Amino acid sequence: MAITPKYTTPSRNNKYYIAKAAGGYNPSGLSYPHYPFVMPNCFSGDTKVMTPWGSERIDNLVGDIVNVCCIDGQWRPAKFKCFGTQQLFEVKIGDSSYFCTSNHRWPIFNQANYQFIETLDLQCGDLVKNIDGYYEQVRYVRYVNRLEPVYCATEPETSTFVLANGIITGNCVSFAWGRFSEILGEPCKLQQANGGQMFSVNKGVYDTGDVPAIGAMACWAMPGEAGHVAIVEEINEDGSIYTSNSGWGWQSKYPQSQWVRKVHGTKSNGWTDWGGYIFQGFIYNPNGQFGSNLLKQFVDNAESHIGENGDWTWKTSGLGRGQPWCAAFVMAVGKSTANNIIGNIIPNTFSSSTLAREGAKSGMGTWIPGPHRGNYNAKPQSGDMILFRWEYSSSDPDQYFSDHVGIVKEVIGDTVWTIEGNSGSGSNYDSRVKSNSYHLRNNSINGYYRPNWAKIGGYASSGGGGGLLYTMENTREDAIVREVAYLSGFKPSISKTNIKLSVINYTSALAGLLNGQLTATTGVSVDLSNSNLDEVPRQIIEHLTSKGITIAGAVGVCANIKHESGFQCGIVEYGYTLATGGGAGLCQWTNYPRTSASGRRTNMINYCGGEPAWRTNLTGQVNFLLHELTTGYTKTYDMLRTAPNTEQGAVDCAVQFLTDFERPANLAYNRQVRSETARELWAQVVPQLTI
Repeated sequence: MAITPKYTTPSRNNKYYIAKAAGGYNPSGLSYPHYPFVMPNCFSGDTKVMTPWGSERIDNLVGDIVNVCCIDGQWRPAKFKCFGTQQLFEVKIGDSSYFCTSNHRWPIFNQANYQFIETLDLQCGDLVKNIDGYYEQVRYVRYVNRLEPVYCATEPETSTFVLANGIITGNCVSFAWGRFSEILGEPCKLQQANGGQMFSVNKGVYDTGDVPAIGAMACWAMPGEAGHVAIVEEINEDGSIYTSNSGWGWQSKYPQSQWVRKVHGTKSNGWTDWGGYIFQGFIYNPNGQFGSNLLKQFVDNAESHIGENGDWTWKTSGLGRGQPWCAAFVMAVGKSTANNIIGNIIPNTFSSSTLAREGAKSGMGTWIPGPHRGNYNAKPQSGDMILFRWEYSSSDPDQYFSDHVGIVKEVIGDTVWTIEGNSGSGSNYDSRVKSNSYHLRNNSINGYYRPNWAKIGGYASSGGGGGLLYTMENTREDAIVREVAYLSGFKPSISKTNIKLSVINYTSALAGLLNGQLTATTGVSVDLSNSNLDEVPRQIIEHLTSKGITIAGAVGVCANIKHESGFQCGIVEYGYTLATGGGAGLCQWTNYPRTSASGRRTNMINYCGGEPAWRTNLTGQVNFLLHELTTGYTKTYDMLRTAPNTEQGAVDCAVQFLTDFERPANLAYNRQVRSETARELWAQVVPQLTI
C-alpha cells in the first residue's frame, strides 16, 4: 500500500517534479512498502567516504574514530556506526547515485546558505555542493528494492562529512534526545545510543515506568535491529497515545506534520501496532504530565467554532440573541468543554472587563498587564484570555477595563494568535468567530487573564520557557532544528557552524524556546569572530550582548551609530567644534543648548575620562550609552533586552532607538535608511547555532 504523500503532489508535467518514494505520481505503477526502521539516517555499506588516506567504504569504518572532511573544509574526528537493517532509496545527484535511508539529511544550498533537507523532501534541481566549490543538481529520488544494513558517521561540530567523490552530506543525530530536551527546557542528561539501547544505558538518569506520560520517551528494542524511541505527545481517552518520531512516513494527525504518529495499544501489546518491536518502558520527563489536558480541550473547542456566527454562542452561554458576544463566546466554550471551568477558573460573566477583574481579584487566575498598560514584556501562553482596549483614556476605572476579549491559541515568535468571538464586523449578527494575530507589542493589547488551569488538570508550559510544546502544530522545519539545537546547550555562536537560524524556518513552540535561549541574559557572551562585521561594530555588539542586550537589539543600536558617527568614537559633529557645541562620540551626544557647559555630551566625556581619553575609549562610550538607557530610556532598554533575534527584531529596535534615544530631524527619512542599515548589519551577523 502506498504511503500518503507529505505534500500536495505537483503536476506530472512539472519538469522539476520528483516521483517521491513517499507517494504521489509513480510512472512504474509500483506500490512502495514501508519499513519502520528509520530513526537514524544512514548510507548503504558500499558508500565511500573521503578519509585522510583516500576513499574508504563506510562499512569498513564501523567502530573507528576517523577524521572526516567537513563542510567548511576542516578535518574533524567522527565515529562510524551501523544502525541496523533499513530500507534504501536511490538519490541521483549529477551523474552519481547514492543509496540512503528515507530521512538522510542533505545540505541543500541557496547561494552561500544551506539547510538540511531529508531524502524524501528533495526536489529536482536542489543544489548539493562539492567540497571543491562546485554544485551538483538533484536529478531524482526513487525507491529501490534494497533492505540492508546501513551506516553513518557522527561528527558533532558541523553535522557533515564528505563522500569519496567530494559531495557534502549530513550525519545522523537523534531527534528524540532533542525533543525530550525541548520539553525539559534544557539539554537533558540522557546518553545518546541506538533506540534499542536508550532504556538500558540511561537507567537511573530519570524515572521510568510502563504508564505513558506526556513528554516521556517510549523505548522499543528490535532483535538484530537498531530499535526505536519516540516522544509521547498526547494521551487519548481511548488509551492510545500520539508520539513524535524522526523520519517516520506515517500519516500525521496534523496536516503536513509527518513527525507525529498515533500509536494504539496498552502495556499488554507493547504500546505498538507494528510487529517485532519489544516495548521496554517509558523514560519520564521531569516536565512531563500524566492524563488529559483540559486547557488543550478548551482551545481545541474554541477553534472548532471558527467561521460561525453568534447563534451557537448565544444559545450555549445563555446571553440574549443580538447582544455583544465576545465574552459570551468564552463562556460558551468553557461550559461546553467541562463543567469545572466557568465559575471555577474563569468568572461567569458577559463582560470582558469583569472577566479579568473578578478572575484576578478572586484568585481564579492571574492578571498580566499588556502593552496598553506599558508592559511590553508580557508573555501570553495558550489558554490565556487576551483583552483589548482600542483607545487611550485617562478615565478608565481600572487596569482591567477592556473593550473586547478573545482566547490565546498560541504564540509564534513575536506574534500571538487568537480565537475571538464577535470579530470582524460592527454588527453583532454579521460578526464571526475568527482566528486573528497580533504583534506582542501591539498597543491595543490591554493585558492577559491567565486562568489557573493547573487547578483542574490543565497545563500550558513545560516549565522551560518553550510554551505549549505538546499541543502546537509542528513541521519538518521544527524537526530539523531539534536535530541541531541541543547538542551544545543552545550557545549562540557563528564560529562553529554555517547553519543559520535565519535559514531554518522554525515555528511554534520551538521558536519561543530558541528565542528565549538566544535572548542574552547578563553575563552571556556571543562569539562573532567569524562574522562579516567590521571590527568596531563587532566589538559594540559583543559588549552589548554581554550586558543583556539581545543580538537584534545590539544590531538596532549599531544601525543608528553608523549614521551618527560612522563608528568613530572620537568624532565631533561636522561643521562644529566642541567649543561651538558640536555633538561628540558614537551617538553624537550634544548639550542643550549646544554651547552649555553641561549636558549629555559633557557627561559622556567626563564618564569616559575627560579630554582626550574619551576620543579613544570605545568601551567607556558603550557603557555610558547603557547608563543612559537604564536611567532615562527604560522603555527602549526593555525592548533591546527582549527583542526576538530576527531581522525584523533588529529593524524594530533600530526604529525604537531612533525615535526615543536619537530623535534626529527628518524622522521619516532616517527611519527608512536606518531600518535598511539594520537589515544589512543583520545579514552580516546572522546568529547561528553551535552544534
